[in-house]
Amino acid sequence: MSVHKDAATGKWFYTFRWTDTLGKSHAKKKRGFRTKREAQRAERKAQETSAPGTPGMSVNELWRRCQSADRKAIDSTKYKQDSDYRKSIEPYLGQMKLKDVTPEVIDEWVDTMLKEYASSTVATKRAILSKMFSFAVNKGYITRSPVQHSSSVKVSSPEADFWEVDDFKEFIDYENQEKFRLLFTFLFCTGLRIGEAMALRWSDYTGNAVHVTKTVKDVKGGTVLGDVPKTSNSIRWVSLPTVLADELDEWKEHQKKMDGFHDDYFIFGNVDFMSPCTARNHLNVTIRRAKVKRITLHGLRHSHASYLIYKRLPDVVIARRLGHTVNTLHKTYAHIYKQLDDELSDVLEEMADGL
Repeated sequence: MSVHKDAATGKWFYTFRWTDTLGKSHAKKKRGFRTKREAQRAERKAQETSAPGTPGMSVNELWRRCQSADRKAIDSTKYKQDSDYRKSIEPYLGQMKLKDVTPEVIDEWVDTMLKEYASSTVATKRAILSKMFSFAVNKGYITRSPVQHSSSVKVSSPEADFWEVDDFKEFIDYENQEKFRLLFTFLFCTGLRIGEAMALRWSDYTGNAVHVTKTVKDVKGGTVLGDVPKTSNSIRWVSLPTVLADELDEWKEHQKKMDGFHDDYFIFGNVDFMSPCTARNHLNVTIRRAKVKRITLHGLRHSHASYLIYKRLPDVVIARRLGHTVNTLHKTYAHIYKQLDDELSDVLEEMADGL
């Protein structure tokens, strides 16, 4: 805000600038307010009506314009954002006018979302709103973003989204479908992202390792096989424990009974890959049946990483296995490294006491 006190008169005034939809710059200034609060209130009202022809624009219309103008995002990203918008933003805010969306409205929407989704998911959805209203400011539709002035979402660390080995054993005892039992065990024992696992063909399996080169992703019209995984680090070989390799061999023998089987069949599927949504829904069903702590498919990846870190494997080895950089590993699992530092402090104290 640009609210100031006039040193000469002792009264308050506001001033601000905006750019209209034709790119023309405008300025507005008004003096003579007795208090700072009066000046701020008047400024807010003036800002809401200063962008010609746009105060009545709906949030839905803003989203349409924002998506049409986005030339940088890849198709899968735009599809995911549009899906999130239609599911979580449009029903609550879509019909509202831009001038009516205040920071308080955004905060109320966040509180509603947190009742249904994890904090990290809500933060991702809020980022869509931030993108929209930043676009609106840049285009001169509004003069300030209500998202920028709303409360941020405190994102929980992966600390809560993982299982110990005993937790997984308790869960998997309730999984009675062979393909899902194998899939969940595979994710827990390899740390692969769900999209990476779904993209694996038998030609990627050597008997003791899998070669990760692709991923499946959501785009407009459905889920497709992508050319490359999430990052360049994601292209990697991932070794398998013997027990898991034996289970994969048995599963392959089972799939060989299918007509037309060949090594281009997907390990978790057949001639086509299994949808991550199918796996996600089945995981939730089995969790409810087993009555264990709820985690996500990505939580199985967190479980694998947490186990390796607690076993004190070298960071570079863990990062390479996960398709991370060491820096990303440290950021993502900072809570575990903090616990290990605390353990180190205890060990040093014991050593010093023995001197």
